[in-house]
Formats: sequence, structure tokens, C-alpha cells
Amino acid sequence: MIPTAYNDEAFRARLRKLREAANLTQREVAEHAGITKIYYQSIEAGRRSNVSIRVIGQIAAVYGMSLSEFFAESSDARIFSRKSSSASVKFLAGPDTPDNA
Repeated sequence: MIPTAYNDEAFRARLRKLREAANLTQREVAEHAGITKIYYQSIEAGRRSNVSIRVIGQIAAVYGMSLSEFFAESSDARIFSRKSSSASVKFLAGPDTPDNA
């Protein structure tokens, strides 16, 4: 279910929960999503109410999730490690990710 406003508390809580579970900083999520840290912080804090679905998709992709998985009320996402060029970064992956096959 897509929230009616992107500054919806459930949406913000979902962002924070995913980020913390993946042990990522706001800067790391922003970098992987291709947006600025300030922009990501404003989304997570609820100061942005006009976040495009494209940006939400980019954030979901950081966790290996589709938009439908990202907006699912309950998710059986699990944490796994993926190597990046600079360090090992933890991501959340849903059941349809290639690493789960």
C-alpha cells in the first residue's frame, strides 16, 4: 500500500527501519540511491512531501527491493552482505532477489 503522503509517519518509519537494519548511514543510502544526503535526510525527516516514485524506487533498490516490496506492510526481507568496491555493505533483500535463488 502506497502512503497518501510521503511524509506519512509509517513511510518515514519504514525508511529508518530499513536503513538501520542494513546498518547504513543516511549518507550511504543517499550515495547508493544516487541522491544527495541532504535530500535523503529531508525525506526521512518528513520535510519532503513531493518525492517522486522514481526516487522511492532508487531508495528501494538500495535494499534490493521492488516498489511493491518496499510498500508492503509486512516483509520477510532478510539481511545479507554484498561487497562494494570500497567495503562490505549490508542490504536488505526480498524473496525475489538473485542472491536468494
